[in-house]
Amino acid sequence: MEEMLKNALDNDEKLLWSGRPEAFDTFDETNKKHFIKKVITAAVITALLVAGYALLVAESGNFKLSIVVIILVFAVYSPMNLILDANKLKKKVLYGITDKRLITVIDSARSVHYSEIKTAALKTDPEGHATLLCGHEAVDSKPELWRAYTIIGICMNDRGDVCERYAMYALPEPEKIREILKPYLDLA
Repeated sequence: MEEMLKNALDNDEKLLWSGRPEAFDTFDETNKKHFIKKVITAAVITALLVAGYALLVAESGNFKLSIVVIILVFAVYSPMNLILDANKLKKKVLYGITDKRLITVIDSARSVHYSEIKTAALKTDPEGHATLLCGHEAVDSKPELWRAYTIIGICMNDRGDVCERYAMYALPEPEKIREILKPYLDLA
């Protein structure tokens, strides 16, 4: 992963800081509540879909168990995605801050230039994990979305010149990072 970060740098670009997310509990209070909400929502939607399907095919007697299995697979995926995101953050994420841009390495290096970031903030969730949020969607979002935003990567506007959403979750040394970013970003 460190090699991917080095390869992502331009010849005249200087790496100012790199690191991984600090240790965190997958089911901390913020994300546990979000997980429970997703499980309940998935269960209700699944029950409605299966009941609707059963009613729809009741007269024809053409009930297919495979359709129910497909619905269940999609229902399980939604809440499980929260666990998968946490595992990726713990094992596969590397952050880089350069004199030109922010970089997140997961399976590949993804970056956003400072000139594309119009609003940014370094916020702390209730568990004390600092997250760099860039773009109005990220800055205005709830802490339970910050992990997913980090894994999803950069979301730009339709023209591709303004970052609407980007996050670096659970940054170690947030005050050091604030100082490093001072010349490049106006952090709230």
